[in-house]
Amino acid sequence: MPVRPLHHVSMSVTSLDRSIMFYRDLLGMRVSMEATIADEEHEIYLRLPKGASGRVAVLQVGPPVGAVQLIEWSHEMPESMPLRPGNPGPFVLAFELEGETVAEILARLREHGIEPWTEPITTEIPNYGTITTAIVEDPDGVMVEFLELPPRKG
Repeated sequence: MPVRPLHHVSMSVTSLDRSIMFYRDLLGMRVSMEATIADEEHEIYLRLPKGASGRVAVLQVGPPVGAVQLIEWSHEMPESMPLRPGNPGPFVLAFELEGETVAEILARLREHGIEPWTEPITTEIPNYGTITTAIVEDPDGVMVEFLELPPRKG
């Protein structure tokens, strides 16, 4: 049985409020849930240190799947857990654009002081088509890539 479409990606952030502003206000995602993690079940399930807690927000890119779950931990995590506050680690979130070009989204982000790593790059991929891409960083330095892809075939 094959897996279904990606449901969500979870990542640690250093400020949930700042990250919500980036993903909701600048990228147009919708906050679909906010919660708190502060119980023994989550400590066991996520292998968290005793007493660890966190604030969580889920932002949707499209129904019913395609969500980004942001977690701000309020407890210092040990070195053995590198994807925690202060060290989100190398990571890329890639979003396919629909109804907006890479140039247009970069112009909107620049109005808020967010500069891309480079100007949009257009590449011809054999047997696939032309793609245009650009990368910016979210408030924690996570790479966020925007993609204009060729039309899908039938």
